[in-house]
Amino acid sequence: MMTSYKQIYILCPYGLVTGGSDALHQLVFYINQVHKDKATLVYCDRKERDLSIPSSYQEYISKYALLEDIPDEKDILLIVPETLYFHLDNYHNLKKYIWWLSIDKNTSQTSTNKIKDIIKKLFSIKTWKRIFSGYYSKEKIKDFKNNTPYDFTSEKDDIIHLCASHYAFDTIKQKSKNESHLLVEPISLYYLKKGPYQKHDERKKQVLYNPVKSGAYVKELSRKRKDISFIPLTGYNQDELLELYRHSLLYVDFGPFPGAERMPKEACYNGCLIITGRNGASNYYEDVLLPDEDKFIVSKENINPVLDRIDAMLNDPDKYYQEEQPYFERISALEANFLKAIEELF
Repeated sequence: MMTSYKQIYILCPYGLVTGGSDALHQLVFYINQVHKDKATLVYCDRKERDLSIPSSYQEYISKYALLEDIPDEKDILLIVPETLYFHLDNYHNLKKYIWWLSIDKNTSQTSTNKIKDIIKKLFSIKTWKRIFSGYYSKEKIKDFKNNTPYDFTSEKDDIIHLCASHYAFDTIKQKSKNESHLLVEPISLYYLKKGPYQKHDERKKQVLYNPVKSGAYVKELSRKRKDISFIPLTGYNQDELLELYRHSLLYVDFGPFPGAERMPKEACYNGCLIITGRNGASNYYEDVLLPDEDKFIVSKENINPVLDRIDAMLNDPDKYYQEEQPYFERISALEANFLKAIEELF
């Protein structure tokens, strides 16, 4: 499918340090490794030209563009994440790709859910802090208003889909008649530079989790088993996270998996055993290559089976490392596969 483009632009919201933003910066970085200086990141929610690149992303890019810098020409490619798909309506000549880093919110969100989400955001302390800090620019508010689910029924045939998970790929294939391809990004360059860490001695019998996505269920687990040490991964920098990954036995994630999710992959790459729920991409073996016994439907009925599995892994980890080796091997191969996909796509 490879096509010769004069320049490739990738849209990214400015000021967010998330797995999605990291992936967009990564895409620019890796395209430029394959095709020198062909890719440019576009910060799309600030009008000021003098923006500082977040420190987390300075290893990926040294320059950026703004929306007005994108030429609407036939030999130009514009790639947008699924949350910014509406920007494509402003262009009529260039080639258009949507990269589905996440899939659920922009394909299955109902009007009732949208109303609930808006009410939840309005009463969020985080939202009001952002309002008073000036975080919400006019363009951010516009993006929020425009960020309704993507309408496949009226989709134009000039859009090509890229999918960052097999879960997204299967969903898009069911909903769209347009061309679609897998493009699964690696874990962050920070961890790749450190290299894999599979030493299993001197690890603590503690369970790491993301409180934003798994907090409610882990709270139920910890109520029943106060003797198990559950460590919420919040407030840590990358160096501190790395140390926790490398000196803990287990990471659990019972939250939604709208994409392949970064934190379980980071934890596995650094030697943690993994237990997940069966939501979205976590229910896809090709995205999360774990044995069925390490994946659970998140329910009250499964609290005891989950705790039994946690006990087994903490008390006899050597028994389970080999079973989860395919997941580690897939994660280790992501960077090479990403470069190969870039060669084939661009």
